[in-house]
Parts: sequence; C-alpha cells; structure tokens
Amino acid sequence: TQLYNIDYEEEIATLGEIAGVLFDVFNGADFSGGTGAFEDLPIDGTFVRGVFDDIAGSDVIMLITESLLLPMLDDPESDISNIIKVPDNLNIHAEYLALGEIFAQIIDADIPFSELENADVSVFLNAASKVNLEILLDSQLVTEALINILSGEAGIEGLDILSIPDGIEWRDTYDGDTLVPGELRNILAALNAISAAAADLDFANLDINMLTEMDDSAIETFFGSYVIRATVTDLVREMDLGSLPLVFPDDIYDDYGYFSEDELIAVVKAVKLIMADSGDGFDIIQALSLTPTEIDTLLDSQIIYATVGQKLYELGSSTLIIPSDALTTVEVNTADVSIVNDTEIKNILQALSVLGITDLDTM
Repeated sequence: TQLYNIDYEEEIATLGEIAGVLFDVFNGADFSGGTGAFEDLPIDGTFVRGVFDDIAGSDVIMLITESLLLPMLDDPESDISNIIKVPDNLNIHAEYLALGEIFAQIIDADIPFSELENADVSVFLNAASKVNLEILLDSQLVTEALINILSGEAGIEGLDILSIPDGIEWRDTYDGDTLVPGELRNILAALNAISAAAADLDFANLDINMLTEMDDSAIETFFGSYVIRATVTDLVREMDLGSLPLVFPDDIYDDYGYFSEDELIAVVKAVKLIMADSGDGFDIIQALSLTPTEIDTLLDSQIIYATVGQKLYELGSSTLIIPSDALTTVEVNTADVSIVNDTEIKNILQALSVLGITDLDTM
C-alpha cells in the first residue's frame, strides 16, 4: 500500500539529485580511479545537511529504512544491536535530519575522517564534544547509542577513565512541565564545556591539569554531571599537591562516597590558583603570592583548607607557636583532626609572603 502512495515522478527527481551530488563528490575525490580517500572528499557541513535533507524527503528511502535497515539494527545476532537500540515509534524523517546536522557539525569542526575510520571510543566522544548537545539529543539513535556506550551496556573498551555509579537516570524526565536533565544531557554539557577550554582534549587521559583550563562558568557546568563528579573524585584522590598529603574531611562526601558538587567546583577553582610555575602540577607555595580574595577562593575548598590547616598545625609542634583560639577541628574518617582555622591561615599566608618565605618545610 505504501508503494502505491508514492509520487514516483517527484521521487525519481529526488533520488536523481542525491545520486548526482554523491557521484560528483566521489568522482572529485578520485574514488572512481581507485585512489580516493575519505579525507579528500570535497564536502562541508552545508553539503551534508543538503544530502540528508534530500534523503529525508525520499519516500522510497524512508520505506527501505523502515522495512530493511531498522530491523537489521534490531537483529540480536548483529554486533551493532549491542550499541544501537531502535526506540519504538522512531520518527525516521526527523532522525535523518538530526543525523545530517550531527555529521555536518563534526565536519565543520574539522575532525578528519582518518581519525574516525578506525577510532577508539574516546575519539568518538571527543568528536561528540564538538557537537551542540541539543543536536545530539535530537537523534534518538545517537541518544540510545551514547547511553549504551557510556553506561557500559555495550561492552566497549576504552572507557576505563569513567566511574559509573549505580542507579544513574540517563534520560531526561519531566516534573510536570519542567525538564529534569538526564545524565546523558549533563555529561554532554560537561564534554562541551571542557572541549571549549581544552583545544586538544584527550578524554581517555583526563586529568586535573586539563580541568584548570576551564573558566569558572565552565567548571560549574562540567560538574553538573554525576558521572563526571564520580570520575573526578577518583582523580582528586590521586592529586599531587607538592609535599603535602591531602586531607579529605568527611563533610565533602555524598551518600555514595563521591565528593560533593560544591567541593569539586571549589577544589578545581582552588588548584587553578596554585599551578606550578612550569604549568605542570601544583605547588602550595604559589599561595604565598595570592591576593586576599584569591586566598578566600583557595580556602573555599574544604580539601585545600584542611590540608593547609593540618600542615600549619604540624608546624606548631616544631616551628610555629599557634594559640588555641587559632585552631579548629575537622572530622576525617570519623575522627577529629586538629587544623589551623581559615582566618589564621589567611593571616599566616599573607605574613609569610611579606617575609619572603618560600618553603613551609624550612621555616
């Protein structure tokens, strides 16, 4: 019945236009001569959008997609079915338009075909970070594929860097008319944020140094993702702060043992202020050159505050005389730990700066 409803005169014109532009492109890249390569294809985002618009306008292609392609994707014997789950009531026309926009943005971002042909999953995630998240989420197939990949359901290697807590709600939900962002939306926003700051994003080797390249607004967006918070919790636990062993107060943890969003935002803003002169790693001595406002930002992180406070307290047994009213306690592993309070830390750092002290261990 569907075949009888097709306007074949219009359909032939559409298919001819698609075939014509594709022939011109492949011929221009010398595929007909057997020497062509995908990176030589003379295409841009506008071209890709046009082709996918024509495909979406073809009734025959829509019918073939529904009758042949989608069942192939759903075939449990096919490896691709582990990655892509075809949702019920998929709008095929809208899906082609969304896929066209995704491919167009990837091409406009100058990501070479050679990187994508045999790429690992981190390269594809880096490519996804170049695409507007709303565009990615417009594609139901890409949405399902990303959820399966990021959740680990697809069983794809290369995502060892990610910590995936149990009970993640990946898809958007609604509270009445209010959108409640799902984890996929949040993690794509995080990828967009860090990609804008780090030109050479290597998602498989994410580290604290990379995070310090973001501005404050991007840092806050980045930590809107719970997967990112869980992942960076593990990175911060391994962070090297020069000769200072890090102190992790119990108050910074959420119910699942990961650092809170507020603490992760604060700690990245803090370590930005104490980057080593080499630009690689962190050096607490950089705190001696901070302004009073910057010291406040540094101590907004409970980790940095407790770490510096404990170091100064330890110096009180050998070098400094610390009055009792300059002390406070934090709970670490359910035990009270004495540290110098934030007001006194600020006073000490400013005083040491005036005195030209450059090493806390040799005061």
